Amino acid sequence: MLISDGGLATELECRGANLADHLWSARLLRDDPRLIYDAHLQYFLAGADFATSASYQATIAGFERAGVDTKEAGMLIRKSVRLAVEARDAAWKQIQADPNSASRIRPLVAASVGSYGASLADGSEYRGDYNVTLVPDPISDVFLFTRHEVHVRRLKCMYAVVSAATPPRLRYDSRCSKRMICHAHP
Repeated sequence: MLISDGGLATELECRGANLADHLWSARLLRDDPRLIYDAHLQYFLAGADFATSASYQATIAGFERAGVDTKEAGMLIRKSVRLAVEARDAAWKQIQADPNSASRIRPLVAASVGSYGASLADGSEYRGDYNVTLVPDPISDVFLFTRHEVHVRRLKCMYAVVSAATPPRLRYDSRCSKRMICHAHP
């Protein structure tokens, strides 16, 4: 059994962050990264065995809509994972110094990858009713979701940081509509 960190957005709001933005907590990667780091650090010190990065809502297109250029958007997505890793490493040093924590495992970090709907910032990630086109895959007879480029661009940004972990970890959230499920599983 592993203990997860708590709700990052809730913790950030408790610390005074206003997350009323289409980027949600990912906005703080640009505006107040220390707040994210501190929240991760406190979760690890409180006993979390793993944390997920502040990247659920972070996409290249989302940052571009906020006026961030593509290169900086990629840096911010990488920063989401780096902040969690740095907080974990700082917490681990403190944990190891405590003789009562000998049985504690070294905490893990997972890069959070939100659904395509999260990138739309319209609540559709909770309903699964994305305005998407489903196209048949000629090899598997499964209908493919054509918005995968959102994830590919984000994962490319995270790759260097995530792949340095052993083993690398991703946390992917998704919710499909009934239409998507029916097409995928006729």
